[in-house]
Amino acid sequence: MEDISRYLIFMLDHRLFALPLDMVERVERAVEITPLPQVPDIVPGIINYKGTVLPVCDIRPRFQLPQREIRLEDQLIIVKTIGRTIALLVDTVTDNIEKPSREVVPPPDIADGAAYLAGILKLEDGIALIPDLNKILTPQEDRALAKAMKRTKQ
Repeated sequence: MEDISRYLIFMLDHRLFALPLDMVERVERAVEITPLPQVPDIVPGIINYKGTVLPVCDIRPRFQLPQREIRLEDQLIIVKTIGRTIALLVDTVTDNIEKPSREVVPPPDIADGAAYLAGILKLEDGIALIPDLNKILTPQEDRALAKAMKRTKQ
């Protein structure tokens, strides 16, 4: 029997991305993000999610996409990474699909942002990049974020 995986498909600046569904806790409408000092640029701030303070990550810079202001139609994907739960800021969630594992290929070394990719998902009408959210922050950024998040709990 073929190994099948489920993915949540979302868009950033008209590009398709995918996350393994087992990492996704929930999809929410965008809410006001409170800026947090001394955090990496990839973290525009924090939100209160069901009584828990979560960092919001905007991965646009990792994939050479232009920064932009948050819009009412934006969404937050609540995702569990190895180190923490984060809210991933996206333009829109478009689909929830099942694909055989053979439809995921490793990222090419030459692609911009390849260091932040877990793979590339082949779709009927193109491809979706699978960001590696466990590596999306550099070790220095991860430490800075952990320190800033600790300050929010004091």
